[in-house]
Amino acid sequence: MSEDVADRQGKGGGRTVPSIAEQFDNLVRAPNRALRALELKNQISEEAAEQGERLRSAPAVRSSPRATLHDLLQISSSYYSLRWGLAILAVLFPVLLVLQGGGLAHAQASLSAYYHYSATHPTHYGAGTARDIFVGVLFAIGAFLVLYRGYSIREDWAMNVAGVAAIIIALCPMDWPVNGSAEAARTRTATWHFGAAAVFFLTLGVTCAFFSQASLKVLKNAQGRRVYTAIYAVLGMLFALVPGAIFAVYLLSGRPNDSTWVFWFEVAGILIFVTFWAVKSTEIWWIEHEGQLKRRART
Repeated sequence: MSEDVADRQGKGGGRTVPSIAEQFDNLVRAPNRALRALELKNQISEEAAEQGERLRSAPAVRSSPRATLHDLLQISSSYYSLRWGLAILAVLFPVLLVLQGGGLAHAQASLSAYYHYSATHPTHYGAGTARDIFVGVLFAIGAFLVLYRGYSIREDWAMNVAGVAAIIIALCPMDWPVNGSAEAARTRTATWHFGAAAVFFLTLGVTCAFFSQASLKVLKNAQGRRVYTAIYAVLGMLFALVPGAIFAVYLLSGRPNDSTWVFWFEVAGILIFVTFWAVKSTEIWWIEHEGQLKRRART
């Protein structure tokens, strides 16, 4: 080892210190190394891009969208089950009340009367044999409508109002003759009951006639949009007729509790609601089916 190298090693604490010539040579070659580093960086980026493209086209990766679609279909299946479950519950509502209340031979003047009616205790307030069914089903329907998310903000709020109205109907029963009196007393509870019933049907009518058409903008089939629009308009008018018909019975009849007109108008209102709910479910299914066909066409 030469003396200058040994001297440079000694000054550097065992590390070889570059000479002036070596430092100059490194300075001259520095731009070449920087250019080489940039070339290597570009080469690595290109190789990473090619590898990413190979991974995207690999079968294992292509199977993940199918798994995601399966998860979405599972969620959609649960959604439709809840919708149809509510429709079935609404259909069974008057049937269960009549069966529990003694059959058509003991049919009451209204569905609300089953909260009180009992063959063994006819004059007892709230002693109805079908009282639990009346309250339980209305609470279930009301809770579902409140939790249901409408397509638009207006539809969502309308469903919330209808749901709260259904719960108020259950919590505030109609009046009932007691102690052998021929007519029931007029109480504030009954006023809330009839007011909530009117709000329930009118809100659903407005939702059906006006707010439900917001989702039709997504439906691609023009003929389907026209058919659904016409159906919603007719159902909306029928919804509005139900409370009007019931009010006419109370206004024109001196003793509305002696007939079953109100009972059958309420049953008609429930069937209108079920029809609306079923038609809306098929519309949502159609929109989702169009989306699935579009996704399959892209793959």
